[in-house]
Amino acid sequence: MDAITLLKCIRDVEKMNRQCVDEAARELKTAVLLFNQQVRLLGGSQSWLIPRKSGPDEGHAVLETREHSFLTLTEDEVSTMHPELVSRHVPRLCECLRTEKCFEAAARLHDVVKWHGAQLITAHELRLAWRRIRASLENLMECVAAADQRKHVSSTLQMIDALMT
Repeated sequence: MDAITLLKCIRDVEKMNRQCVDEAARELKTAVLLFNQQVRLLGGSQSWLIPRKSGPDEGHAVLETREHSFLTLTEDEVSTMHPELVSRHVPRLCECLRTEKCFEAAARLHDVVKWHGAQLITAHELRLAWRRIRASLENLMECVAAADQRKHVSSTLQMIDALMT
């Protein structure tokens, strides 16, 4: 077998491999959507839903385990994280403020602003996210919540305002 034939065979195998991966990704996406639909139809809790986020390639479902584990971090863990690593979670926290995990996200945001706010508030790529976060926190202040939750949200808003001025 000569080199040209071998290279052609390798390209054919790579093409078939990509097609198989794409097909598996579509099947996984369909299965996740079907499962989530069944959970909703049966009246299951939101915690049973499989979180799904579309990646750069719309056909591939990426499970958001890192983002969900970020909500469970303690203040000490957030304080020791590098600001660049924390900045990756800011847009997701913004999204979480509009879900049932809004107060968990607000508590994590309080820690983020407290420990990394000075570095992250001025980040150009996060400017829109911070505006959305501020608006979402103001909406949380208007909803019925426990006193300690309102205190956290109010404190976070005050820190954001102080850092933005």
